[in-house]
Amino acid sequence: MALCRSGILARLFPRFCSGAYPRQGFDEQVRFDVTVNIAVQTSKIGYFGTFCYLISLWYNYNDKNIRIMKKLLFLFTIAVTLMIAGCANTSKQSEQDRMNEEEKMTSMEAGFTTVESQNSVDDTYQNLVQAIESKKAISIIAELNHTENAASVDMDLRPTRILMFGNPKLGTPLMQAGQTAGLDLPQKMLVYENAEGEVFIAYNDPAYLAERHNIEGQKKVLNKISGALEKLAEGAAAGE
Repeated sequence: MALCRSGILARLFPRFCSGAYPRQGFDEQVRFDVTVNIAVQTSKIGYFGTFCYLISLWYNYNDKNIRIMKKLLFLFTIAVTLMIAGCANTSKQSEQDRMNEEEKMTSMEAGFTTVESQNSVDDTYQNLVQAIESKKAISIIAELNHTENAASVDMDLRPTRILMFGNPKLGTPLMQAGQTAGLDLPQKMLVYENAEGEVFIAYNDPAYLAERHNIEGQKKVLNKISGALEKLAEGAAAGE
């Protein structure tokens, strides 16, 4: 065979290229050995090298053996197709994960946290309302539907709703330490749908507010607020 003469397959399949197998037909042992060789050598020389090997067999053998090789090539083609499809799906998922991570990092740098929701905007929003109403210490201050407001002036806006709520026992100490914190209080949670149809909950990072308003000595309060906000957002996103 040409590939054997070139030395490429001679190094990989010495028994085959040396003529140890009869050229005029495969017996059962030869079929088995060739099949095993294909599987083993695929891991060594990759799919392209194995493909060249199969083509060389097809070119050099009679009709009976060609039928055998057609079956092997068919199986080989299926394996390659599945491999490519798997790589494509993995690549797509990796790209989506990368985009979500970048969005998360961007939001953290901007001073707010985002949590992706598995529910619609309305369902996520209602989950938030129910969760807050179940807490005696937290009160809903105001609700606003930005999408409806946009429609009232003949403008389009993807689903966007905001909920304002607070706990005076936690908010007041922050304003005592930095009165301008009143600009960012009470707490707010924005529920919105992005251009890709993904739903997110966004809220101000308490640590960012502390830095922005030069709040000191309130680490315990800030940690408590941060934990409460995280629990609310993740619960609403999961539908709990």
